Amino acid sequence: MKPFLLLTMVTFCVSCKTATQPNTLLLQPKQIAEIALPKGFQRITTTPNTFENWLQHYPLLKDNTVYLYNGSIKANQQLHAAVLAVSIGTKNLQQCADAVVRLKAEYHFARKEYSKIVFNAGKTVFDFNTFASKKNCFSHQCLLEFLEHVFNNYGTYNLEDQLHDITNYTNLTIGNVFIKGGAPGHAMLVVDVAINASTGEKIFLLAQSFMPAQSVHVVKNINHSQLSPWYSCNDVEIATPGWTFKQGQLKKW
Repeated sequence: MKPFLLLTMVTFCVSCKTATQPNTLLLQPKQIAEIALPKGFQRITTTPNTFENWLQHYPLLKDNTVYLYNGSIKANQQLHAAVLAVSIGTKNLQQCADAVVRLKAEYHFARKEYSKIVFNAGKTVFDFNTFASKKNCFSHQCLLEFLEHVFNNYGTYNLEDQLHDITNYTNLTIGNVFIKGGAPGHAMLVVDVAINASTGEKIFLLAQSFMPAQSVHVVKNINHSQLSPWYSCNDVEIATPGWTFKQGQLKKW
C-alpha cells in the first residue's frame, strides 16, 4: 500500500469506535490465508477439499478479541494475531486438545464424512456416526452434543496416542499437531505453512485454545517480532506464549 493511502486510513480511524478496541487491525484478515507473510516467503499450495486447504482458508472473526467460555474477555489480549470463527461453548470444556478435535470434526462434518469423526480414549471409542445414528440426528447441534461427550473424556494423552509420529521434522505441514500429553499438557494445531524459495526455510502458524476454555486463536511469536506470528522450522524449540515444544513433539493424523 502506498504511504499516503495508509496515512489516510490512519487519520480516518483515529476517531472511529473500532480504533479503541484491543487488537483491531487496519487491514483485518478475513481468513487464515490472508494473514500477512514475512518478506521472501510464499504460502504452500494446498489441494482443494483437503483438511490442509480447509484450515488454510478457515474464516477469522472481525472482532479480534479472545473471549473465555463464560463470555468475559481474556485478560491479556496481546499474545494473539487472529481469532478463528468457531464457537467456544458455555462450559469450561473446549480447551487445547479439544480445539484440535473440534476443527478436525468440523472438517469431516462439513463433508458429511461422519464415519471419520472418531476419537479414541483408551478403551472407549467416541464414534459420531454411531452416536448420530442412535439419535437419528445428524445436525450440527448433534455434532456439538457429541463433542461435549468427547471433551469430557478425552485429553492430550488420548490425542497424543491417536496421532502418528512425524519422523522428519522438515515434513511439517498444515494439520499437524504439536502436542505434549500430560497434566499439564498442551496441544496446538498448524494452520498454515509458507516457504522461502531462496533459503528453503519453512515457517508456520499455530492455533490453540487454552485453560480456561477460550476462543481458538492464532498465537504471536513473542521471541521473533520480525517473523511473528509465524514460527520457523529452523528453531530447535517452538517457544509459544504459553508453552514450549520440541521438534520431536510434532505429530500428524
